[in-house]
Amino acid sequence: DSTGKITNHTYTRRGSYFTTLMVTDDNNESSVDSVKVNIMNVLPTAVMANSNLSLTVDEIHLLDGSLCSDSVSDIDTLYYVWSVDETREVYGKYANISFKDQGIYNITLTLTDDDNDFDTTVIGVEVENVAPIALLSHVNEGEEDEIIVLNASGTRDTTGDMSELIYEWDLDYNGLEFHQDVTTDTPILEHIYISHGDKRVMLRVVDDNGAYDT
Repeated sequence: DSTGKITNHTYTRRGSYFTTLMVTDDNNESSVDSVKVNIMNVLPTAVMANSNLSLTVDEIHLLDGSLCSDSVSDIDTLYYVWSVDETREVYGKYANISFKDQGIYNITLTLTDDDNDFDTTVIGVEVENVAPIALLSHVNEGEEDEIIVLNASGTRDTTGDMSELIYEWDLDYNGLEFHQDVTTDTPILEHIYISHGDKRVMLRVVDDNGAYDT
């Protein structure tokens, strides 16, 4: 309640309200009148802070909903849902996201207020693959019929791709063309040469997107 010829009031929820005015004179005589006030909800506005995204596989990106807006009474109650191609969801004004595979993805932000009114916005994200970096430990010498351990455990790639790498070995590389002799899914290979001489080993490492390094 308030007094005075002019008064201000803020409604924080939508709905229909009756406002009653009572006027009293100095003889204590009163008159009353009422008016119905219909309060409409202000819809939230969904905005993504980063609208143009180009990421690499396994790169962590912060989704930022700090530019979203609504009425003062609703702003702290907004509910944020981030959907990636309708296959997974993360929640909150801020959320981390990453992608295991290259491709083009749609990220949808759905912003809902406490009246269940909502707004959505969509952005496209291009995710590029990162090629592996092949690294083969140097083996100086060995004997005929002796096991030689070839070690490529220093090979690097993004976290999600490391367990998917394929190791292709050319065990007598001629310096011109790569000939695949052995394929493994681990970076360690044991091999026995049955003849003496200088041997050149070429390693090719391939990830699950077909990118490779030698």
